[in-house]
Amino acid sequence: MKKKVFVCFLKSPVGTGYYIEGIRASLGILSGDEEHEVYVAFMGKGVRSALKGVDRAYSARMLGSLTEMVVGGALHVERESLAEEGFMESDLDQGFSVAPREEIWKMMSAADVTLSF
Repeated sequence: MKKKVFVCFLKSPVGTGYYIEGIRASLGILSGDEEHEVYVAFMGKGVRSALKGVDRAYSARMLGSLTEMVVGGALHVERESLAEEGFMESDLDQGFSVAPREEIWKMMSAADVTLSF
């Protein structure tokens, strides 16, 4: 049964395995028999995962695949969280798109399943 899945990254990528596990879980959902719609957003401290200079030696290929497979081909970063963490859109690495909180909440509320990492 096809589901809409919203995956949000809420924690900093440094010092935890949540970031990598979230990417792996998202790819697992997308690679199954069902054709799930997956939306990905980086919120709160999770926006730090989308910054330039973050070590992506392990995650770069997975992020590339994830970007190709998610709805709209976009990994969203919540604009308000970015500002709250003291960063600007120009601090984001390539492959991440900024979306306002209202848009992120609409994605989340339309989802059948929400996972947070």
